[in-house]
Amino acid sequence: MKKIRIIFLCLFVFISCENTKYEEIHVMIENIEDSMSSEDLGKLKNLSENTMNDEFDYSIYYRDNILVSENSKSDVQFFNSLGVDNTNDMTNILFTVLHRKLNDKPLGIENLVKLSVEGKTIFSPPADPSMR
Repeated sequence: MKKIRIIFLCLFVFISCENTKYEEIHVMIENIEDSMSSEDLGKLKNLSENTMNDEFDYSIYYRDNILVSENSKSDVQFFNSLGVDNTNDMTNILFTVLHRKLNDKPLGIENLVKLSVEGKTIFSPPADPSMR
């Protein structure tokens, strides 16, 4: 019985540490959610995850205007500390996580960060509106 308690305690500590590691991403997601209209949140929710960054103009706006602003410097530094250096990947991680949250799917933050760090192109970069 004592071993079972220790196992559960270890699992709890591990899960707690994992959630804390990405707490800043959760805060960024909340800020993005608060800044979006309910109409835009509905549009994002209904898009396919595979094409949403090409189809959702707010992610482009976020990358080009908010993520690069002086106010987001600590957000960029946080991503850099995880090994994510590309602003397209940062934006795509954030909006993929938000999309999954809106659709009640597992967020998979650790896997998204890992794929970005490994240089795997799983994200389609947000399209440049001038090229449409």
